[in-house]
Amino acid sequence: MKRFFLLMAILVVGVFLLSACGAESSGDAATQAQEEADEALPPTYAIGEILQLTNWEFTVTDSVAFMQRAETGGTISMVFEPTRDDRIFVAVPVEITNISGENRQMLPTRLQTPTQLTARLRYTGVDGSTNYLPIALNASVGDVIDRVIGAGNTVTGRIFFQIPPEIENSTGNLELQIRTNAGDVMGVFQLD
Repeated sequence: MKRFFLLMAILVVGVFLLSACGAESSGDAATQAQEEADEALPPTYAIGEILQLTNWEFTVTDSVAFMQRAETGGTISMVFEPTRDDRIFVAVPVEITNISGENRQMLPTRLQTPTQLTARLRYTGVDGSTNYLPIALNASVGDVIDRVIGAGNTVTGRIFFQIPPEIENSTGNLELQIRTNAGDVMGVFQLD
């Protein structure tokens, strides 16, 4: 009888140890899966940090500006207003350096090759996420869309987006994504 109880005690301890090992290994698998998912996320940058790619260096230089319209200064004044009444502009100040050995077009509105870069403004709020495309205004208001940047040159300017006005005062997250034409996100700047 003592053998029976001893055998049962060993069996219970063995089952307990095996179940603990199984839980530990599934925890390890979950941790490994989370680490792999984190590695798949594009790198994130703060304002002032540099995203370096093969041919470009990007920096968001300051906080974004929300505006009803964009105006040029000087003798001949031009005013740009959103194309829809229910939109405002958000301007993202950037510095872009062409580190390649040839002239390159920055953030073209008409992408022709999968390796060209573009930008998206992503807003994430309580109702989910929305991406906004950049809008080409004019170099006279500091717009960098469609600009050709010479080899080794740096351009400072703004990327403009049209967004709903309620985003300006929301508690959601705003980020600038630098993407390839194929849709791959190369880097994300946190704008909040």
